[in-house]
Amino acid sequence: MELEYLPSMSDSEYDNWLARRHLVNIAAAAVVAFYLHCLAIIMSSSQAPSAISQQWTDQETEAILQYFITHNSEIGDAGNFKKKTYSAAAATIPGQTRNSSQVQTKWQAVS
Repeated sequence: MELEYLPSMSDSEYDNWLARRHLVNIAAAAVVAFYLHCLAIIMSSSQAPSAISQQWTDQETEAILQYFITHNSEIGDAGNFKKKTYSAAAATIPGQTRNSSQVQTKWQAVS
């Protein structure tokens, strides 16, 4: 079988070319399968913590509200605090279960 886009080859050269092509196809399929497997792992592991982290307990909410009430003079014109204020509010949460970014998000969601 002689194909137009291939230079003329002997039967053994053509068999070697087919074998190499077959190995390249197998390698490409393995890379794609590995990528999809890793993507599935990342997607499944990234969903669980976000669902948990969105749930604020009454104790956490009360702690940051008490802090913001006592530090209301630090609020800016836009109704937000500076980063250091959010960090300090996060430090008042028992067990320090939240960081400053989470406290800022919570404040902006309820204010």
